[in-house]
Amino acid sequence: MQKDNYFTTNSSHRYLFDDQEESSEYVSAARAALDTLAPFFTKTSHGRELKNALQLSAKDFDEEKYLQAACETSVTASLAAAYPNGYFYEYKVNGQNKKDCDCSFLIKKYRVNVEIKCFNFRKNKEIAESPEFKISTWGDSPDAHEKVKELRVLLGPDFFIEMNHGAQNVKDYLIGAHEKFGDAIRIDELNVLVICANDASNMQDVFSYLLGAEGLLTGNGKLTYDQYKNVDVVVVSNLYHRHDNYWSKIHLSKNWALSEAFNLCLPTYWCSHEKQNIYKLFLEYFPNNTEEFNDYCLSGAEDSPVQKLAQGVPPVLKYVNKVLSPAERYYFEP
Repeated sequence: MQKDNYFTTNSSHRYLFDDQEESSEYVSAARAALDTLAPFFTKTSHGRELKNALQLSAKDFDEEKYLQAACETSVTASLAAAYPNGYFYEYKVNGQNKKDCDCSFLIKKYRVNVEIKCFNFRKNKEIAESPEFKISTWGDSPDAHEKVKELRVLLGPDFFIEMNHGAQNVKDYLIGAHEKFGDAIRIDELNVLVICANDASNMQDVFSYLLGAEGLLTGNGKLTYDQYKNVDVVVVSNLYHRHDNYWSKIHLSKNWALSEAFNLCLPTYWCSHEKQNIYKLFLEYFPNNTEEFNDYCLSGAEDSPVQKLAQGVPPVLKYVNKVLSPAERYYFEP
């Protein structure tokens, strides 16, 4: 491959500057994503800002920043390709501030505004590579924190390292999206926060942060409803997992496609009670695995996913291990 054919001039960019066979599909899809979005750039700076975020011409390479930008681009480009009529890139949904949500599109007569957030896993990757024992907890339960303290007393303060807890990030994502969407709640609009997560275990973490014991969306957590009421739906997606070191994941392809990711939709209280019609349409049009996941959790039992979680059953992990993996449905690399 000639250098002129490279998507990026950044030779340290392992993701997009590589002439290996496994990179060709990935790089082609990245080109296609930018080509899809280009007609929707309403500012001359949009294209430049996106290329900078993807670090196409940077001298150095920050992997976590790239992965965050790639996840955001996967969502915005996928929605632009699927719903070009009425699509907006960097849409100003709230006239009371200068902030834009990442994109907006139409489902029939309803407008859907989308804000996208992605975890930074740099610290946890560093911890994972260390020789020490590691420990992590699901959710943000005070009981879990107390158990960790007890273990430190029992085993010694330096016996293990606690993995970075993401609950604070999820809390910040909700508050930030709430502020971007603004207080002018419209019954014909749906405000969606997409959280790009890693593997099945990390998706279980996020699910627990939101709906587990003292989860942020339960009314018993560290957020009051007024702090996130402008957010109608939280989508938890494994897009980060699909981009991260994609060349090592032989079972995954079409890494840039939102439709190939594993996506779970979690409606908030207001959406569940006042926006049921538009939410049902959203489930039909936005790529997701929500209904199948919920059906599995309810099969042979009266317990919802939230009730199972309260009983100590990790529903996301169980669904992936008991349903997806045996059927060789590879949303996740085994």
